[in-house]
Amino acid sequence: MTNKIALGTAQFGLDYGVSNKKGKIHSKEIQQILQICVDSEIDTLDTASAYGDAEAALGASAKMSKFKVITKTSPAAKHGIEIEHQFYESLFNLGRESVQGLLIHDFDIYKKNPQVLETLCTLKEKKKVSKIGFSVYFPEQAEYLLATKVQFDIIQLPYNILDDRFGYLMEEFTRKNIAIHTRSTFLQGLFFLPREKQKKYFPGITDQMSQLGKIVKESGIPLNAMLLNYSLMNPNITKVIIGVESLDNLIDNIQSVSFLEKVTSQIKVLKELSIADENVLLPFRWKLG
Repeated sequence: MTNKIALGTAQFGLDYGVSNKKGKIHSKEIQQILQICVDSEIDTLDTASAYGDAEAALGASAKMSKFKVITKTSPAAKHGIEIEHQFYESLFNLGRESVQGLLIHDFDIYKKNPQVLETLCTLKEKKKVSKIGFSVYFPEQAEYLLATKVQFDIIQLPYNILDDRFGYLMEEFTRKNIAIHTRSTFLQGLFFLPREKQKKYFPGITDQMSQLGKIVKESGIPLNAMLLNYSLMNPNITKVIIGVESLDNLIDNIQSVSFLEKVTSQIKVLKELSIADENVLLPFRWKLG
């Protein structure tokens, strides 16, 4: 099941994650992380030009030939020519002639200027990209893509124990042979915050967090194993993207896959924890000051 995991690389280029105390991962540790991925049959890396110098950090690794890479357009690139220029810059930074996937990072840019998708299609025709698609945050964005019958290969969306907003759409994407890549498995570390900080910044989920803590304690399943396997067990999901703060963090998550069967037995109670409050589910709406 580890081959269903994709490694998110935001922490390779940014101080990323609300519970991240170590900051950006250093280059030596990045090499060690990539080697563990190779050894564990994790063959896909998710990155973006917006992730600081993450693409360059990946490009500096001799292990990159072992991986499929999914990157994204720059939110600053609003027109086709800008997207193409930025994409070739990404290829240079990654040290690649081509990548597995290119996703439109900002759906609003596409909504205002649908012609930008033609640029991605052209890059696909030139075999610079194998698959194209979209990164979305809201179900209505996914509904729009289905309603307008846009042709694409991958949709990336948030999904975790609290966030099942896209659940009703997943089977339709699967029927259309559109791969579903999910992110926010750990909700940028919100699940791992000390309980007092959860209560302070996210008082609306106190009951859910208490119930989740009770399930973890009574089942004997570690929290990270509960969160990761919850996504892995969904048959409609093609890749589950996880970020890591360190080599040890990655190893711990890989080992947690052994709890898959035990987590499956908890699926009914876990599904009852989902919420609709996007001020909690979407990190860019968080107010932590």
